Amino acid sequence: MTGTVRKLALGVLLAGFEGDTVPPEWLTALAAEGLGGVTLFGRNVVDDDPVGALSRLTTELRRERPDLLICIDEEGGDVTRLETRTGSMTLGQASLGAIDDVAVTRRSAALLAARLAAGGVNVNFAPVADLSSERDNPVVGARSFSHDPDVAARHVAASIHGHLDGGVCPTAKHFPGHGGTVDDSHLVVPVVSADAGLLRRRELVPFQAAIAAGVPMIMTGHLRVLALDPYQPATLSRVIITDLLRGDLGFGGVVVTDGIDMHAISRGVGRPEGTVQALMAGVDLICIGGDSVTLEAVEDIVAAVENAVAQGRLPVDRLVEARGRVAALARRFWFNTDPAPMPETDEVLVAAARRSLQVVGNPRLDSVAAVVELYNEPTIVAGEIAFGVGRHLAALSEAPVEVVRLEEGAPLPTLPDGGLVVSARASHLHPWQVEAVRRMRLRHPDLVVVDHGATGGTDLLGDRAVIAHDTSAIAARAAAGLLLAG
Repeated sequence: MTGTVRKLALGVLLAGFEGDTVPPEWLTALAAEGLGGVTLFGRNVVDDDPVGALSRLTTELRRERPDLLICIDEEGGDVTRLETRTGSMTLGQASLGAIDDVAVTRRSAALLAARLAAGGVNVNFAPVADLSSERDNPVVGARSFSHDPDVAARHVAASIHGHLDGGVCPTAKHFPGHGGTVDDSHLVVPVVSADAGLLRRRELVPFQAAIAAGVPMIMTGHLRVLALDPYQPATLSRVIITDLLRGDLGFGGVVVTDGIDMHAISRGVGRPEGTVQALMAGVDLICIGGDSVTLEAVEDIVAAVENAVAQGRLPVDRLVEARGRVAALARRFWFNTDPAPMPETDEVLVAAARRSLQVVGNPRLDSVAAVVELYNEPTIVAGEIAFGVGRHLAALSEAPVEVVRLEEGAPLPTLPDGGLVVSARASHLHPWQVEAVRRMRLRHPDLVVVDHGATGGTDLLGDRAVIAHDTSAIAARAAAGLLLAG
């Protein structure tokens, strides 16, 4: 029985690892023993040839197990693993929601999924089904399609259809909705205080649309939802996972956790006990590997599951059920050994990027002498973001363009005369940016602001600005083209 339980326990785990060419020996050994899958992070992707490098890595990963689930967080926009150095050539969800053309959203998702499939990935942890209902939310923001549940719902459904068109399993996240919080579950347990009625009218609507669209997987959020279960985070709550998601909403697919390494779990009950409690609550698949990238971390979790079964806390039938769902998902999204090569984008999406922009006043410039990019420390969820219009303007400009990165607390640079552009991001959470723009405007009253994320107020934007809804390279390139359109 012990060997059977161990194999079942391994079969409900997604492990993370270090390396971008050859997986570690311990990982390939666990894969041969029955590991459910792996999750890839930016550290596993080579920037210069992301799809080709992924293909080589995933081929090695599947050498022992052709049915291995290989998962990635590739949302486009602010969150990319394929294009961390250059910025994503996939519009973010906020940009797609601003365009509000479901055909564009579906096409964008299909193209992204096809690129992932060409790299050997068969599960994408997207789309985000959270609403941008709380402006000061530090982790959702531009990752959401909209604050409006109906707008978000139709684009979540379109994204799911697009992923399926491209042959990759989509994942609606973070159930039952992370958008109404002001904290980051990577650090603490955020609290959702909305009453049950509001949750059903607002947060749950995009998830219901996802289920209706046939989403095969839903990811939990490590959130305490007071109206549903005031005691446990959603990931560990039977009331939320089994009674609400399975029972009331009728979801029959795979439920996967957000990263079990996140502090909301790892600094609460801990990774091993968090895994046990999540499985008891009705979760099927445990995502580990953000910080835990060793054999010991995985073995600690397996041992905890074995002990919980031996003690009678976790029925073996529950483990069999979870493993059965994961295996069925792997059979459905069996790796295509000959996917069609796909471009990073196409002209329809390039045109959509231009449509996503908003303009304040007349931001067009005859020439650009300098670009100042206001730099924030990277967030945990997105990591280092290659944002800004500097390199795109330099590529379009006939004359040299000076590109300066300005960090909080640094003195303002001495800038050349001529057209000045300032790239800002998340200024509502970083008020130093507003002050920096105010001071630069005293010296350069005609400067133009490009707001990557659509969070700046009039004190930032002034009377000449371009508003992009995310930090993607495709949106920044469109903004640069608009500035120098003449």
